[in-house]
Parts: sequence; structure tokens; C-alpha cells
Amino acid sequence: VLNLCNVENLKNLSNLKSIKIKAIHEELVHPLLIQCSNLKRLSIKNLSRKAPIDEILKLLSDKVQFELEEFEFSDYGYYNFCQQKLGLLSFLERSFKTLKVLVFDVWLGILPLKLVFQMPQLEKLRLYEIAHADRTIAWDEIEIPKNHTLKCLSIQDYSHNEKLLTCV
Repeated sequence: VLNLCNVENLKNLSNLKSIKIKAIHEELVHPLLIQCSNLKRLSIKNLSRKAPIDEILKLLSDKVQFELEEFEFSDYGYYNFCQQKLGLLSFLERSFKTLKVLVFDVWLGILPLKLVFQMPQLEKLRLYEIAHADRTIAWDEIEIPKNHTLKCLSIQDYSHNEKLLTCV
């Protein structure tokens, strides 16, 4: 566990394989992670919400050298259903062939969901905090690609998202 005020003084993070980022300012995420060239597992939780997280993910997708196997993104519940999330898309595309475990405790949107289901190594997917997503999306018109590697799927609030569950 690192309590960070300034990441510029951190050295030799290139061997780090796993990191959990929790409750730090967004300005520190990018400088920290670009130093972690061999990172395999990344968890981002409870950011300070001063800057749009999608912009941070876009910056990371342009600069990072690591290829993740596990990615967890949590506690950003008010993220708008209608946003395009181009930063998230770029970030997921960066590790498209290597991601095996994805945890989204926030609604990620249709385009990222379609991309996730096309990942060739994906084994575990957890979608939380998606309550009432079906009220804003015409699921009858959405086609989610089939995934043949997925072994575990967890969807929270499925009682309110029958159309999402059927689509998936």
C-alpha cells in the first residue's frame, strides 16, 4: 500500500505486477502508472472525482507500456449512461488480447460492453452499479457479441435489468 502525495520521488516501479489505486487525486494516477511497465493487475477505486476519469484513462492508453490481465474500476457510480467513454475504450483496446478478468462497479456503456465481449482471453466479468440501465437503453436493438472464453459472469441488480441479462 502506497500513500501518495507525490509520485515523482518513486523509483523502480517497472517491476511492479499489481497495484490498487484508492482515494488518490487523479493528477497522480497518470505519472504513477506510466512507470509501471510490467503491470498485470490494476484496480482503481474511489478517486477524488475532480477530473473526468475518462480523460485519465485516455491519457493512460496513450502512454502506458503494460498489458493488463486484470482490471477493476470501481466507485464512480454517477458516471453518465450516455457518455461515449472513448478513454475507457482506448484503455481496454490497449490490453484487448491479454485481459482475463474485468470488474466494473460502474456502468461502462454499450460500446465498451461490446468490446469486452470480444476479448479473446476474458474469463471473468463482473458488472455492478448498473441499476436501471435498461430504462435508458433499447436492448432489443443491441447485439452483444458472443464470448466463448467467459467462465464467470456476475451482474448486479439483474432484477431491474432483465433486458440486459437476456442480451448478454
